[in-house]
Amino acid sequence: MEHDSLLTKVIYKLVKKHIAGHTMASAIAKAKEFNALGIPASITFLTQTPQDKAKANYVLATYMQLIREVSRLNVKASVHMHIKQLGSTISADTAASNLEKLLKVGNKSGVFLWCEVDSVNDEYSIIKKFENARGLGFACSSIDDALHYVSRQRKAGVLKVSCSDGISATRKDTSEAGAKKEKKKGKETGNIEKVAKLLDASSSLVLLSPDERLVKNLTKGKRNYKKSLVFEFQLGYNEKRLREMAKLGLNLSIYMPFGKDWVSYAMSRVPEGYLRAVSHRLLKEQGEEP
Repeated sequence: MEHDSLLTKVIYKLVKKHIAGHTMASAIAKAKEFNALGIPASITFLTQTPQDKAKANYVLATYMQLIREVSRLNVKASVHMHIKQLGSTISADTAASNLEKLLKVGNKSGVFLWCEVDSVNDEYSIIKKFENARGLGFACSSIDDALHYVSRQRKAGVLKVSCSDGISATRKDTSEAGAKKEKKKGKETGNIEKVAKLLDASSSLVLLSPDERLVKNLTKGKRNYKKSLVFEFQLGYNEKRLREMAKLGLNLSIYMPFGKDWVSYAMSRVPEGYLRAVSHRLLKEQGEEP
């Protein structure tokens, strides 16, 4: 993507701290910085959804190179890709074939892979083929979808769940009344119960973009979550808070995207309403569906 318009430059200035540069090398360098703090990374490539096999093959080649570089440079990182990037919008067979190729390279290189799905129901034919695959975990878009996933699996294995759509730390909403605060408190309690169910059903659970209140409530409870639970924060999160949580013995990870096609990422991950609105506008200008 060429950042040639003023609008694009402004929006990129707002989101660039959440993106590890445009190149694979910049992402690996940033991952090493967090590795020095004892924090592994989960690296993903930002690219538009392939609409034909040629673009899907390009994405496949990029992820293969990323896996090999992570292994060669001894970076403590997993590789995270979306099923749509592998060609699921072209056909389920295309995505399954590309995932199989990546998994082969990942296992040979000793690099763990994450495959993200928007909907367990929609992608279950692909998920089913890899339910017992070594070196692979599935990432679900919500806690409820993850619960649906484990209900359909004999053994869930390693699982990642997006439990928030925000990049920033928990923000207090001083404009909301007490009733809404109580409702939010009830939701947090429900999420803790859901996380407990997911932990019981999986060998390891990664929570992507957790709210700090959720982290605090999970770690102060009677049950010891520290061994099988990983809190994965997006790049750009407050590093001081990350160091504090690391000192508490929590398992942490950093979700680290790189690439030039960052607009969809900004729209889906960055919480600010105005930022999403601008991202929607940019996508329309580029002829893509938000």
